[in-house]
Amino acid sequence: MGIAYNTSIVSDGLVLALDPANSRCYSGSGLTAFGLVGPNGTLTNGTGYSSANGGSFLFDGTNDALDYSSYTPDANTVSIWVNIKSSQNGPIVYVGNDEYQSAVWSWSFFVYNSNFYFRASTTSQYFIEAPSLNTWINYILIRNNGSNVSIAYKNGVFFGSTADSTTTNPYPNMRFGLSAGYAANFNLAQVLIYNRALSAAEIRQNYNATKKRYI
Repeated sequence: MGIAYNTSIVSDGLVLALDPANSRCYSGSGLTAFGLVGPNGTLTNGTGYSSANGGSFLFDGTNDALDYSSYTPDANTVSIWVNIKSSQNGPIVYVGNDEYQSAVWSWSFFVYNSNFYFRASTTSQYFIEAPSLNTWINYILIRNNGSNVSIAYKNGVFFGSTADSTTTNPYPNMRFGLSAGYAANFNLAQVLIYNRALSAAEIRQNYNATKKRYI
């Protein structure tokens, strides 16, 4: 089962689909990122657009952001295609308070001290690696698989697990690119959020359905 703009992508449980390669999501100009599934987001402070690799939003590391104000997605699987351009501190995406502090983020993907982190809780449990700059990577975070364990995948391959995962979102708002004045420098393409934990086979299916655009 798929969705209209890419019938190979898993649709069961999909609550948000964002892809600026699709003109229904973004025409290349304007301040609205239209949800292919789910709500619309607002581009602020001159967030750019690149037509390379089909299309992506460009966050220049100054103050660009994509805001989903007062939107707290029921997110048990989060998948992003991202191309990190520099190692300066800043968030890729988070749900939580507008502070550059992961203790007030329900889940997050961010750059800090020249490393890339992603986590499914407000505790010290996280996934980390040195970012591969100027390279498209598909990161997936599974927040709740029924056993309080968070699981990560990179480019369709199991990355690791941690014994801690938030099952709810105690903090509101989802935002890309900017938090408390800290701004990351990256390109962002497809974002998929599901209200359930995808299986390894489903994660591989989504990766195979989109990878030719990036690699």
